[in-house]
Amino acid sequence: MPSRHRVVVLVDGIARPDDLNVVAQGGGWESLLSMLILAFPEFRWVFGVWGASNADAKRVTELAKHHSLISLFGPGESDPLFDATGLRDWIRERTNHCLEHELKDDLRLPLREERAAIIEEEQSYLYFNGYCAYRFGFRADLIASWQRMKNTFGNKGKHPYWLLLEDMSLNFPDREKGIKLHCLRGERARECPQLDSINAAVERSRQRVLITTGQTRPGDDTLSRNRDYLREKAHGRGTLVLKPASGLFDLWEQAGLMRRYDGVSHTDFAPSHRWPPEKPVLAGKADGHGAPGKLLLVAEKLIERAEAIKSQVRSVGDAVLGATLAADALELTGCRTPTSAIQALSLKHQFEVMAECQFSGVEYHIHIEPRISDITRDLEAICLWFGEGKRESARLNAHMHILNQLVRILREYNRFDEEQICMNKVRSLHSTLWMKSRSWRSIFWLPIRYVEYLLESFLRFVGVLGIWVAVLAFLFALYPADPNPSDCGLVRFGIGLENAITSFFSVGAPMQHLKIVDDPSVGFVVVSMISIISGFLHLGVLISHLYSVVSRK
Repeated sequence: MPSRHRVVVLVDGIARPDDLNVVAQGGGWESLLSMLILAFPEFRWVFGVWGASNADAKRVTELAKHHSLISLFGPGESDPLFDATGLRDWIRERTNHCLEHELKDDLRLPLREERAAIIEEEQSYLYFNGYCAYRFGFRADLIASWQRMKNTFGNKGKHPYWLLLEDMSLNFPDREKGIKLHCLRGERARECPQLDSINAAVERSRQRVLITTGQTRPGDDTLSRNRDYLREKAHGRGTLVLKPASGLFDLWEQAGLMRRYDGVSHTDFAPSHRWPPEKPVLAGKADGHGAPGKLLLVAEKLIERAEAIKSQVRSVGDAVLGATLAADALELTGCRTPTSAIQALSLKHQFEVMAECQFSGVEYHIHIEPRISDITRDLEAICLWFGEGKRESARLNAHMHILNQLVRILREYNRFDEEQICMNKVRSLHSTLWMKSRSWRSIFWLPIRYVEYLLESFLRFVGVLGIWVAVLAFLFALYPADPNPSDCGLVRFGIGLENAITSFFSVGAPMQHLKIVDDPSVGFVVVSMISIISGFLHLGVLISHLYSVVSRK
């Protein structure tokens, strides 16, 4: 991450850590601090004095260890952006407690109880993988040096991480002479005993993911041995993922994490992470209400900060920072303030696509369909907070707005296939909104959807043309030009195929090379008209599609 993001904020002290919540009635020092900590997630916060906790003394003691003055003189701490120490999660937890017991509000901010360790020496991969874990519900600890890795995994006991995302070729600049970390079973397990996955007493991660290019020296079987080692993992599962991935969603899927855990309503997320919020009881009713004012104030500040850096994104780190700000803003609204939530959702996906497009560690073709599904799911939860009569139109408009923003970014980075997928979805949303605005327009539903179906894929378009020709050939064989045909069935079908091709693609009368019938049958005339009209319409669609391909910038 660029050095300008390395900011340490010194605070004299916190007398009551249990009061670190945003929505405390009457405000107070702890409430103000909570708002500032959530509004500046990339800052490292250090406190001179920590008070005692009546809620969770062990948890506060652990927080004090990472955020006290003495921590400034210890080994390097993880970047705070992904809440490795759990300070922001503590504030969310205390805020939820206040919402439930003091304000009697059913809003609950999503928590991140599970932790992930990202072990990587390349900064771009470090923050890309770290954000991937954070956006799917984990607190991510970034381990970018041999000293940190040794301090974290080199002692006796077990590590606290639910998920491990680690590179195979760890060439840390501060690595000691003679230390090699390529082999998981031998070198890495020996130097870092807590990473010995054969010993379930110390390595208890539920998912260990080794991310590598697969590059090895001739005759070196380290990759295959590491794959076998991960299969033998005593607790949880081990997976090997080859670089480059096709974006955030593809990385998560290859890691085997696109699944539903017990008690979780949606796939993809960590077990304790609840997002999007459950369907609200009061949504759309007259007595419904938005997010509490202080939470909304913090969310709006995060959105403002994300908007400010959007035009300054020059690296994966910049894009990840903006995505984190937007993701936190979205979660703080609880979807209850729909306009702000939609803005935060749009920014979140814009920054994520920027990160995927700018990062050379991502394939040229990125997986865009899961992103569209993700947007759809979140918008359904957000738009429940509009009035009942406006929910559907609000969802359609918001969906089009967000996808159009993504189209602009994809076009800028020449991701034509992904741009086309988004444009097809925008076209469908626009047609749906157009038909819903006037009830009589629903009579155009079938031709509109048919054209959309044709434009989704050129191969699909060619396949549909083949079906049309085959059907028309059958009809021409069934209704030949001669009212009293003498040809057998196979010959008639051959003539019918000739008629179908010549009339469909020439947009004119069938061209017959055998005999010309002066007085063709009524059936033949009707089929010819159908062939000419359908050929004309499909030719127009084809020209439109080719123009959009050729004229793109």
